[in-house]
Amino acid sequence: MEKEKNYDIVIGIPSFNEQTSIPFVTNQIDKGLHKHYPNNSSLIIDCDNGSTDLTKDTFNNIKTKTPSAFMETKKGDIGKGYALKMLFELTKKFNAKAGACFDADLRSITPDWIKLQLGPIMEGYDFISPDYVRYKYDATITNNICYPLMYGLFCHDIRNPIGGDFAYSREMNNYWLEKAHWTKNTSLFGIDIFMTTNAILGGFKVAQSNLGIKAHKPKDPSKSLSPMFRQVISTLFKTIILNKEKLLEFNKVKKVPLLGNSKKVAPEEFYVDIESTKKRFISGFAKHKDLIKKCISKEDFAKVWGCAYHNKVYLPQELWTKIVYDYIITYKKYESNSSEILQSFTPLWFARIYSFINDTIDMNTEKADIFVQNQAKEFFKQRHYLLDRL
Repeated sequence: MEKEKNYDIVIGIPSFNEQTSIPFVTNQIDKGLHKHYPNNSSLIIDCDNGSTDLTKDTFNNIKTKTPSAFMETKKGDIGKGYALKMLFELTKKFNAKAGACFDADLRSITPDWIKLQLGPIMEGYDFISPDYVRYKYDATITNNICYPLMYGLFCHDIRNPIGGDFAYSREMNNYWLEKAHWTKNTSLFGIDIFMTTNAILGGFKVAQSNLGIKAHKPKDPSKSLSPMFRQVISTLFKTIILNKEKLLEFNKVKKVPLLGNSKKVAPEEFYVDIESTKKRFISGFAKHKDLIKKCISKEDFAKVWGCAYHNKVYLPQELWTKIVYDYIITYKKYESNSSEILQSFTPLWFARIYSFINDTIDMNTEKADIFVQNQAKEFFKQRHYLLDRL
């Protein structure tokens, strides 16, 4: 990498212990750049976040036609957001016209993804969010919180606001660095929702790109997503609280353009331990019930209490919407105790996942997605339950 050279395109791969998967992702990006942008100067960067395996050596040994560089975050800066902030800073340093990031664990990325994401940026868009076909129990944070809040409060129908694979303009990149509000959780897994919400709040031209199937490391929500959940939700709640006046300006849901075509293929299924999800709600409610009682209405607490103590767990869409909005209010009032508040919110999320699985158990992916869209409409319907009190 020539230190003083400018690049037209900079693509980052945030990594943490991805020695097995990063060669495939890197090669697909390289092929895509060579195929679709042979006349542009491009750079591929492994934005590593403290890998302890052989990710660095593996990446440096990948033979690409596109120049590449391995860059590490500062010692102690552990979190995906730190890796992407480093990418944004390098994108600015190299004066790139367009940037993109792709998750290091992707198994479905193709060379055409590069064109699908970067093409709209080259044509005048500022931010491209991915749109995928995903298994109905993948993306539980997206389906039950991020997408409904994106639809209900930000009034933009962006289906995968924390999808991980984004493209952006020079102007968007600089806005994130210079004008957006960063928090500790933004520097962790809050980074994706930070990117999407600030694209909307900044008035940028946004669209979605149809990438088809997303195949990556599956994550069973009953076992591995709690820290990520709290980091994402903290960032999202804080953004909502800071931007009430802007959110009040939105009064109609905008249908965000969906660009590109992709064959309809059934997504890869994976096992979800539904009973473990139920148990984590019941045990978490028992642990945090006193705080939960302070966060939601008396009537709704009685319903949740009944779910836990009668072992009949079900949080319907209308109740779940009110619970989420009540927690945003509580987060604002007691932000100094935000960690404890989000810990008490987590078991309720498990209850919602359990309910969602039972509601959609006999649905195919397409019908389950319609169910998710209906939940988002409920969030829009009840938006003033939050905004009038925020």
